[in-house]
Amino acid sequence: MPVSSPFDDPALLEKLQARHEPSQSALWKLMRPQLVATVTPIVGGKAVAEAVVADLLSDFLFHYVNKLRDGRAIPSYLRIMALRRSRRQQERARRHGELDPDDRRHRSDDAGPDDAIDSARWSRWLERCLGEVKGKARSILKLHYGHEMSYAEIGQRLGTSKQAAAKMGKKYLEVLRACVETQARGEHV
Repeated sequence: MPVSSPFDDPALLEKLQARHEPSQSALWKLMRPQLVATVTPIVGGKAVAEAVVADLLSDFLFHYVNKLRDGRAIPSYLRIMALRRSRRQQERARRHGELDPDDRRHRSDDAGPDDAIDSARWSRWLERCLGEVKGKARSILKLHYGHEMSYAEIGQRLGTSKQAAAKMGKKYLEVLRACVETQARGEHV
């Protein structure tokens, strides 16, 4: 009996759970366009949708895939998670817009640096700055720092060289540092 869909193959889930790279790459290439098309209208732009989907697929392939018992559930699972994440992204964007004007008003100008800059602000600044990093660069940072993959593994996964992945990772890490520092200086003006 021929397999009508790659998800009907019982070995697919086993391969994904074993982190079989060709299967992971095939799933990424198959599902990414569909998920981006689903998420784009919700988050209001293709660049943000690409970032949401890249994060989702990375998290799925390296963590959540182990929670599934049937490979046929993969497309539905990914669509549901894409909708949830895109709604959370939309909510975060709305919250940031509301928080920014009030945040300066509640800051004490005579507080010391340890009191004035708390971990919540640093987290918010980093989240804003991560929102500026899109596409492949965001995937590289997430895979390297979030999933502790080497640049060689990342390059192989994303279809680029180890050197290009490392160069992009280091470049955008510096972009994040500069962005966070700018955010910090902006609040102390």
